[in-house]
Amino acid sequence: MQRVADSLFTLGQGNKKEFTFTFIRPTSTDTSAGDPHPGQADNSEPTMMARMFGYWHMHYKANAVDFNQSFDGPDIFKMYRDLVKGFNVELQMLTTTDYVYAAVITEKTKFMNHIKSICPNGNYFNAIKADLHNIWVNAINACTTCGGIYEKESEAGVMALTAQNNAATSGIKIFKSPRNSINFTPLQ
Repeated sequence: MQRVADSLFTLGQGNKKEFTFTFIRPTSTDTSAGDPHPGQADNSEPTMMARMFGYWHMHYKANAVDFNQSFDGPDIFKMYRDLVKGFNVELQMLTTTDYVYAAVITEKTKFMNHIKSICPNGNYFNAIKADLHNIWVNAINACTTCGGIYEKESEAGVMALTAQNNAATSGIKIFKSPRNSINFTPLQ
């Protein structure tokens, strides 16, 4: 895992873009990672596949700005979006300069209901299903009751989407580890 975290981060820094790859299950007892997929300098999208169960991406360090932050609202909201679209998302990993983070969906139905409860009047479900990135981003940004959950480069959104990292309420749990010696503990 250490080598994967370091390789993905190095790949992104060298190309000045975020990168992501997808975890797939070739068989019921095995796991592999899809080819790294480049995104933009501040955004990456995993390659969605029928057998995927999660993805790993990195935060790009631009202009000496240190992206050591955890997931932001868009990172977690993408997991919800992918569940709405019918993918079997369970896990997302994130590599930053000094840390590796993991977001684990502990209960899919609870997670989806929690996201819907944050913004019950949001007109974004059809936009999510349409898979048109700008449409669903604009829809969630236009939601007046969502509390800034889609603000990029901010941990405020992820804390709202995870009920302050309370899996009993949100159905998702965030973990953090140093990159130099991977040992995950719950994000505080």
